[in-house]
Amino acid sequence: MKIKNMFNIKEAWLTIAKSEATPIDILEKLATKLELPNFSINNFRSVAVALLGNPNTPTLIRDRLQEKLTLPKNPQGQYQDWDMRLALAFNSSIPEKKRKEYFQQLVANATKAYEELASNSKTPPHILEELAMKEIAYSSINYYLAINPNTPTHILHELANNSEKYVREDVCKNPSCPPDIIVKLAN
Repeated sequence: MKIKNMFNIKEAWLTIAKSEATPIDILEKLATKLELPNFSINNFRSVAVALLGNPNTPTLIRDRLQEKLTLPKNPQGQYQDWDMRLALAFNSSIPEKKRKEYFQQLVANATKAYEELASNSKTPPHILEELAMKEIAYSSINYYLAINPNTPTHILHELANNSEKYVREDVCKNPSCPPDIIVKLAN
């Protein structure tokens, strides 16, 4: 019963932490609960990460959580805290220069974040271009690039020639797909 109860609390807190409609005082209370000794921040990492991604989370709380969630790179040089960096990269209250830095860190050293970046319509086009260049090693991102409305047209043209039928089909489903690609793939 205790595990089920913890799951329900975690899911409820995650919903609250993610919502931009959550009042600041509630976000502050939630962050305070995460810092209590009887709660392991690792067990509630997704909630803490959601707080980092919420643009309404006060800066002081965001800074404290970031300090607790930051992990060293693994032996392969990959960020283990990619989830935190991803949340910060998409947080509109973070200064643009810092957000760009997080995006670059993720592309350079966080392969686990590639699908999240490729599928998110808020990912800047230049980051999608960088991901597309990694296509050979990480072909699974082609699907996400194909459906992302922010994917630049020249990448959609490349994906229209992909050997995987489902990738080509998803290019056509992309709301930003140019008519010439649809015509080409229809033939």
